[in-house]
Amino acid sequence: SGGHWLAVAEAAVRGPIQIAVACEGPDSELLAAARALAPGGAGVVGGATDSSELLRDRPRVGGADAAYVCRGRVCDLPVTTVAGL
Repeated sequence: SGGHWLAVAEAAVRGPIQIAVACEGPDSELLAAARALAPGGAGVVGGATDSSELLRDRPRVGGADAAYVCRGRVCDLPVTTVAGL
């Protein structure tokens, strides 16, 4: 579809999007939102800090789940709300 090709073109130009959600478990509202909102071709990983390469040194923030949106090796500041995604 056209949307798929746009996602592929964007990833080729800007780099693939990866979202790391530091959370306590798979029932995280922020993790579910990241999966639902991620564009096609994006990778979403959730779990405890340091439980995967993408979550290395990316902790929860102030006791809340935190999402880090990354392109390549550069990540935005963490967000702790669905609206922030």
